[in-house]
Amino acid sequence: MYSTVLPFLIFSLGGTSREVGIGLVCFSVPQLLFVLVGGVVVDRFSRRSTMLISDIGRGAVLVIVAALAASGGLSIQHLYVLSALLGGFSAFFLPAATSIVPKLVPAEQLLPANALRSLSLQFAGVVGPVIGGSLALAGRFTVALSVDVLTYAVSAATLLGIAGAGPMRAGDLRTVMFLGDVRDGFRVVFASQWLWVTIALASLGNVMYSGALSVALPALARQEFGGAGAYGVVVSCIAAGSVLAALGLGWLGRPRRRGIIAYAGIVVGGLALASFGVSHTILQVAIAAVVLGGGVSVFDTVWHATLQELVPGDALGRVSSIDLLGSFGLLPIGYLAAGMVVAMAGPSTTLIAAGLVLAAVAVVGLLLRSIRSLD
Repeated sequence: MYSTVLPFLIFSLGGTSREVGIGLVCFSVPQLLFVLVGGVVVDRFSRRSTMLISDIGRGAVLVIVAALAASGGLSIQHLYVLSALLGGFSAFFLPAATSIVPKLVPAEQLLPANALRSLSLQFAGVVGPVIGGSLALAGRFTVALSVDVLTYAVSAATLLGIAGAGPMRAGDLRTVMFLGDVRDGFRVVFASQWLWVTIALASLGNVMYSGALSVALPALARQEFGGAGAYGVVVSCIAAGSVLAALGLGWLGRPRRRGIIAYAGIVVGGLALASFGVSHTILQVAIAAVVLGGGVSVFDTVWHATLQELVPGDALGRVSSIDLLGSFGLLPIGYLAAGMVVAMAGPSTTLIAAGLVLAAVAVVGLLLRSIRSLD
């Protein structure tokens, strides 16, 4: 809900797409700065406790945002700072959420487990943007933020029910140990071409994908389709496509030629994203959004299951954090660039270009034998 409300909250405070891009940079930079630390923490301490503390911290930040919005004292600068805090807490949650799965299910259930995880996330992603967009359209930003606080409380409560995902090694974060752990994580990554190549390509692909959806799509919705309500519908359709793909993968089980399947999902998704820019009705955009969500979900689900199966368990937290750092390392540049391109060329052109580049990046990956032979 926060990611749906944020652009329109900034617009309501007099901001433009440029300020939206800056706000997203403020979220992503702390996430990138702390994600390697998060990976080491995850491999040395309880993954459940790491996720729990992160949820409590993010919920507390949103309480502050909601209180400022309710009092009329909220400013764009406040959103910059508070978004940075949210990003910092997320740096610890994300590698823990990926690396906890093999501790909870047997290896042969990794793909269905990740499909179920994706299903639950995307189901919330269907509901959240619709509620958030509707409340933003009505100017009820405080209500939207308050509901979002409750979602973190629910997440924290469910984490209390997880047992057995404790520390894998004795907790020790001395500087020498930290640097050695990070170095060992990079060694694991660079030992497998399929791993480092995918992270490198994802870095460019996510610049296109996230910049387009977070900056260009809200601008298109505001310009062509009525604003926050339409934006929430499109984001929910992306999530709905992800739900359908997750259900299909969950029933399919462990597929053959995982590399081809994963990358083909991005090719299809990129072309669907490009079609946003040539669509004339919200229905056309919604249909393309379902396809986009399905393609991206296929990649994400297969990718996380592959990481969890092929990466040693005692290094999975660090590899996951390196994956996050590499995959999203250029996002601050992407958000700023998207804001500038939207201002110069318009949201439609930005979406077309982003989608075509995203598809092209995936085609490059499919040219490599190490990707095609990933089984």
